[in-house]
Amino acid sequence: MSITKGPTEGGGKRGHSNTERWGTHQEIKAATKPLRRLEEKSTIREAMNETDEQLEGEAEQLTKLLASKRVKVIWRHRSSELGIEFTDGTRLFVNATAALEFSVE
Repeated sequence: MSITKGPTEGGGKRGHSNTERWGTHQEIKAATKPLRRLEEKSTIREAMNETDEQLEGEAEQLTKLLASKRVKVIWRHRSSELGIEFTDGTRLFVNATAALEFSVE
């Protein structure tokens, strides 16, 4: 025969025995949602700014490297690939996960 368990000191439907707050999980979640979204937005913005800065730096480096080069031939084996060979024998390869789109002005 088992002994029935009596009432416990903490826990239950509201809160937890180790916390000072006594709201339900959904109440706490709803109250902190705007704060979490603001934190996530700022984190995403920071990452995007870092990525933009990295892309700008890479573009500047490529511009310097390719400034004095003359194109010999350009080829495309797939819609997602581009190859450029310069007169000095240097080659530049571009690969993408999707088809590359170009506009000539």
